[in-house]
Amino acid sequence: MAAGKKISQLEQEAHRLIKLCRKVGFSNGEVYSLFNDVANLGESRVRQNWRRSFCKLSLGFTTCFVAFFVAMSILMAYKPTEYYISHYGENLAYPLLRGIRLLTLPLSTRFDLTSLYYEECLVENPFFKSYHDCSRICGGIRQFPVAHRTDFNDVGSDISDGHLHLVLLKKAVPYDVTSMDYFLRVLEEKSSILRPTVRVFSAVNTTIRSLDDILGEDRRNELQENENISLLWQVRGSGALKLFRDLSWKPSFVPDTAEINPAMFIQVKGVSGKRTTVVSRWEVSSVVCPSEGHSTVIVFVFPQHMADPFPSPSPHLLADLLCPCQL
Repeated sequence: MAAGKKISQLEQEAHRLIKLCRKVGFSNGEVYSLFNDVANLGESRVRQNWRRSFCKLSLGFTTCFVAFFVAMSILMAYKPTEYYISHYGENLAYPLLRGIRLLTLPLSTRFDLTSLYYEECLVENPFFKSYHDCSRICGGIRQFPVAHRTDFNDVGSDISDGHLHLVLLKKAVPYDVTSMDYFLRVLEEKSSILRPTVRVFSAVNTTIRSLDDILGEDRRNELQENENISLLWQVRGSGALKLFRDLSWKPSFVPDTAEINPAMFIQVKGVSGKRTTVVSRWEVSSVVCPSEGHSTVIVFVFPQHMADPFPSPSPHLLADLLCPCQL
């Protein structure tokens, strides 16, 4: 109603102005020309105001971005503040990825953006996290220092309870194939007597067929990076774009396996700090990281209730088993 009243008032003012112009002696053409000039002047002012507002907004955004970049660079160069920025800035990772997804989604549906991204790359698994209090996961994980292969016999007796999930061996001697084969045979013999189902992590090429468990929402808040063992994803083709775009706040945006086919990698950091990356598999063989006369061997042992037919462990089970509390 208010807009209608305003329009009627403007029409009355226009009729009054036309009558006044005709009394003065203006012709109809001159009156219409006058009204056209007034209308064009109003449109130009509106256009100028819009351009001025857009320029102000762009300038303000650019200024804020430059100021933020300079401030962060200065603060990161200052050691006492570097820790707080890196520690509390982790909470901004997933909102940032969600924003990237929303920004690239309209473009990716219209244009092929895969050429802008590396076709095959290794990315850190953002869902490989662990608890501060890791007793919930690591209650069955133990560590066995093995200096000689004669000690391998003692390992089998420690899995008799059937609740041990992970055996981590650190040898003080260089990696020896004969010793490892002997250890695996002893472990298999013990397992046949003690009846746990034994599966050993392997360096055989494979791919993960489903990402549902990896992208579970409950893995987002499970907190601290592991400096010794970490999980990586190898992303091929257009998955390099779609993986980061689909890491949104909810797992409903799981990438389609036809678009992304990641192979899971395990990365082990040795004593010397050298990182060895191998392709993972769920069974047979082992993961070995040689580093200056030492090697780290990871063996998975599953309890009896998971006996054959043994289903392939879900990806989040692997992340739970690789808990850093005992490393």
